[in-house]
Amino acid sequence: MAIGICSVIYINGRKDIPKLLVTYNGKNVEVKQGSYKWKSRGKLKEHTLDSYTEVLDSLLPGMKVSPKGQLKLNFDYEPETITLSGGNNANGQILKDNLINISDYNTGLYFLDCKWKEGNVTYIIYVDTHGWKTHTKKDTKLVSFFGIQFNKTTLLKSFSLFYYNHF
Repeated sequence: MAIGICSVIYINGRKDIPKLLVTYNGKNVEVKQGSYKWKSRGKLKEHTLDSYTEVLDSLLPGMKVSPKGQLKLNFDYEPETITLSGGNNANGQILKDNLINISDYNTGLYFLDCKWKEGNVTYIIYVDTHGWKTHTKKDTKLVSFFGIQFNKTTLLKSFSLFYYNHF
Protein backbone atom coordinates (compact mmCIF):
# COMPACT_ATOMS: atom_id res chain seq x y z
CA MET A 1 0.00 0.00 0.00
CA ALA A 2 1.46 3.35 -1.00
CA ILE A 3 0.93 6.46 1.04
CA GLY A 4 1.07 9.73 -0.79
CA ILE A 5 1.98 13.00 0.77
CA CYS A 6 0.26 16.04 -0.53
CA SER A 7 1.91 19.36 0.09
CA VAL A 8 0.31 22.70 -0.32
CA ILE A 9 2.42 25.76 -0.84
CA TYR A 10 0.91 28.95 0.47
CA ILE A 11 1.86 32.02 -1.45
CA ASN A 12 1.68 35.15 0.70
CA GLY A 13 -1.17 37.45 -0.01
CA ARG A 14 -4.78 37.19 -0.96
CA LYS A 15 -5.41 37.20 -4.69
CA ASP A 16 -8.44 39.46 -4.89
CA ILE A 17 -9.22 42.84 -3.40
CA PRO A 18 -11.64 42.30 -0.48
CA LYS A 19 -15.35 42.71 -1.09
CA LEU A 20 -17.51 44.83 1.19
CA LEU A 21 -21.21 44.23 1.73
CA VAL A 22 -23.09 47.02 3.54
CA THR A 23 -26.59 46.47 4.87
CA TYR A 24 -29.28 48.67 6.37
CA ASN A 25 -32.12 46.81 8.12
CA GLY A 26 -31.15 43.67 6.22
CA LYS A 27 -31.18 45.35 2.79
CA ASN A 28 -28.03 45.73 0.70
CA VAL A 29 -26.68 49.26 0.30
CA GLU A 30 -24.73 50.08 -2.83
CA VAL A 31 -20.98 50.44 -2.27
CA LYS A 32 -18.32 51.62 -4.70
CA GLN A 33 -14.62 50.96 -4.65
CA GLY A 34 -12.30 53.93 -4.95
CA SER A 35 -8.52 54.07 -5.09
CA TYR A 36 -6.46 51.11 -3.94
CA LYS A 37 -2.99 49.59 -3.67
CA TRP A 38 -2.97 45.81 -3.34
CA LYS A 39 0.04 43.50 -3.33
CA SER A 40 -0.64 39.84 -3.92
CA ARG A 41 1.55 37.01 -5.07
CA GLY A 42 4.44 39.37 -5.64
CA LYS A 43 2.48 41.78 -7.85
CA LEU A 44 1.27 45.25 -6.96
CA LYS A 45 -2.13 46.32 -8.29
CA GLU A 46 -2.73 50.03 -8.06
CA HIS A 47 -5.68 52.19 -9.06
CA THR A 48 -6.02 55.91 -8.35
CA LEU A 49 -9.08 58.03 -9.01
CA ASP A 50 -8.39 61.58 -10.11
CA SER A 51 -11.96 62.50 -9.30
CA TYR A 52 -14.75 60.87 -7.33
CA THR A 53 -17.39 62.58 -9.51
CA GLU A 54 -18.39 59.48 -11.47
CA VAL A 55 -18.34 57.27 -8.39
CA LEU A 56 -20.57 59.65 -6.44
CA ASP A 57 -22.86 60.11 -9.42
CA SER A 58 -23.37 56.35 -9.63
CA LEU A 59 -24.37 56.23 -5.93
CA LEU A 60 -27.00 58.97 -6.16
CA PRO A 61 -29.79 59.33 -5.13
CA GLY A 62 -28.91 56.73 -2.50
CA MET A 63 -31.06 54.37 -0.44
CA LYS A 64 -33.46 56.13 1.92
CA VAL A 65 -32.44 55.47 5.52
CA SER A 66 -33.33 56.85 8.91
CA PRO A 67 -30.91 59.45 10.28
CA LYS A 68 -30.93 57.33 13.46
CA GLY A 69 -30.18 54.06 11.64
CA GLN A 70 -27.10 51.89 11.39
CA LEU A 71 -25.07 50.63 8.48
CA LYS A 72 -23.49 47.20 9.00
CA LEU A 73 -20.20 46.47 7.27
CA ASN A 74 -19.43 42.89 6.26
CA PHE A 75 -16.06 42.18 4.64
CA ASP A 76 -15.13 38.87 3.06
CA TYR A 77 -11.65 39.53 4.47
CA GLU A 78 -11.57 41.65 7.63
CA PRO A 79 -9.29 44.73 7.45
CA GLU A 80 -6.79 45.53 10.18
CA THR A 81 -8.16 49.08 10.40
CA ILE A 82 -11.10 51.03 8.99
CA THR A 83 -10.75 54.82 9.00
CA LEU A 84 -13.97 56.72 8.40
CA SER A 85 -14.03 60.06 6.56
CA GLY A 86 -16.97 62.21 5.56
CA GLY A 87 -19.47 64.16 7.58
CA ASN A 88 -19.00 66.61 10.39
CA ASN A 89 -17.68 64.24 13.04
CA ALA A 90 -16.12 61.40 11.06
CA ASN A 91 -12.81 62.61 9.71
CA GLY A 92 -10.14 60.17 10.71
CA GLN A 93 -12.24 58.14 13.12
CA ILE A 94 -11.30 54.47 13.45
CA LEU A 95 -14.27 52.08 13.33
CA LYS A 96 -13.95 49.15 15.69
CA ASP A 97 -17.25 47.33 15.49
CA ASN A 98 -18.06 47.39 11.74
CA LEU A 99 -21.10 49.58 12.42
CA ILE A 100 -21.77 53.12 11.28
CA ASN A 101 -24.30 54.88 13.50
CA ILE A 102 -25.62 57.45 11.05
CA SER A 103 -26.68 59.93 13.76
CA ASP A 104 -23.08 60.11 15.03
CA TYR A 105 -21.84 61.67 11.79
CA ASN A 106 -24.64 63.94 10.48
CA THR A 107 -24.19 62.74 6.92
CA GLY A 108 -25.02 59.98 4.51
CA LEU A 109 -21.68 60.06 2.66
CA TYR A 110 -18.85 57.89 3.93
CA PHE A 111 -15.35 57.13 2.73
CA LEU A 112 -13.89 54.01 4.33
CA ASP A 113 -10.12 53.80 4.13
CA CYS A 114 -9.39 50.16 4.91
CA LYS A 115 -5.94 48.70 5.54
CA TRP A 116 -4.66 45.15 5.37
CA LYS A 117 -1.13 43.78 5.34
CA GLU A 118 -1.50 43.43 1.54
CA GLY A 119 -2.46 47.08 1.01
CA ASN A 120 -5.33 49.53 1.29
CA VAL A 121 -8.67 50.12 -0.40
CA THR A 122 -11.10 53.04 -0.21
CA TYR A 123 -14.82 52.24 -0.33
CA ILE A 124 -17.54 54.87 -0.81
CA ILE A 125 -21.08 54.69 0.58
CA TYR A 126 -23.90 57.20 0.13
CA VAL A 127 -27.33 56.92 1.73
CA ASP A 128 -30.15 59.48 1.74
CA THR A 129 -30.79 60.36 5.37
CA HIS A 130 -33.48 62.90 4.54
CA GLY A 131 -35.67 60.78 2.29
CA TRP A 132 -35.86 63.48 -0.33
CA LYS A 133 -36.05 62.44 -3.91
CA THR A 134 -35.96 64.61 -6.95
CA HIS A 135 -38.88 67.06 -7.08
CA THR A 136 -40.43 65.81 -10.30
CA LYS A 137 -39.65 63.19 -12.90
CA LYS A 138 -38.60 66.00 -15.25
CA ASP A 139 -36.28 67.56 -12.64
CA THR A 140 -33.80 64.68 -12.31
CA LYS A 141 -30.73 66.85 -11.83
CA LEU A 142 -31.66 67.96 -8.30
CA VAL A 143 -30.47 65.82 -5.41
CA SER A 144 -30.53 66.06 -1.64
CA PHE A 145 -27.17 66.31 0.08
CA PHE A 146 -26.82 67.19 3.75
CA GLY A 147 -30.53 68.06 3.66
CA ILE A 148 -30.24 70.72 0.94
CA GLN A 149 -31.34 70.41 -2.68
CA PHE A 150 -28.44 70.80 -5.13
CA ASN A 151 -27.91 70.63 -8.84
CA LYS A 152 -26.34 67.17 -9.22
CA THR A 153 -23.57 68.24 -11.62
CA THR A 154 -22.51 71.21 -9.49
CA LEU A 155 -22.58 69.17 -6.30
CA LEU A 156 -20.42 66.38 -7.72
CA LYS A 157 -17.82 68.74 -9.15
CA SER A 158 -17.63 70.71 -5.90
CA PHE A 159 -17.36 67.65 -3.70
CA SER A 160 -14.79 66.00 -5.92
CA LEU A 161 -12.57 69.10 -5.72
CA PHE A 162 -13.07 69.27 -1.95
CA TYR A 163 -12.20 65.61 -1.39
CA TYR A 164 -9.20 65.71 -3.70
CA ASN A 165 -7.75 68.77 -1.95
CA HIS A 166 -8.46 67.77 1.66
CA PHE A 167 -7.87 64.03 2.00
